[in-house]
Amino acid sequence: MDDSGLEMLQKVRWGKEAHYFVPMENERTLGMPLLDESMNEPISISAKILDRKLRLDMVFEKTKKGALLLTLPMNLTLFQSDPHDGSDKGMGPELYTELRISGIASPLDELAGIASGDIRYELVLKGRSNICVGPKDLHGWRLRILGPELDLALFGNLYGLSDEAIITP
Repeated sequence: MDDSGLEMLQKVRWGKEAHYFVPMENERTLGMPLLDESMNEPISISAKILDRKLRLDMVFEKTKKGALLLTLPMNLTLFQSDPHDGSDKGMGPELYTELRISGIASPLDELAGIASGDIRYELVLKGRSNICVGPKDLHGWRLRILGPELDLALFGNLYGLSDEAIITP
């Protein structure tokens, strides 16, 4: 990820809550609630970028703590599509926008005790924008974590701080 992409990620403010989805076959291994409970119980989450790594600190069920350290790659993928829904603020249609980032994830704290081996992630930041994407254009995120003993998806909201860092195709 080049410096403008990294700078933009630093300017995005993450929501304080997230939801997660654990496929039923993995539920007992992780010790997390069943699917129907987990969809109703948000987890606490905080995010920060340190040395080209995104650290996500989480609290499950108010007492279980875990963290994921996501190594940020040098490249990210920008995906945009015109939804043909008539949204136009005078600068052309508002495009459905995704920034896709994938790489290696390192579980920390309690997650480190239940996940090992080659763990990969795909992070999708999504929103609506014109051809140029800034932090204020991103409104949600989805994170998929996959490994030999871990299959987990998290999702939540984003709040952009400013438009100082812009990514263009």
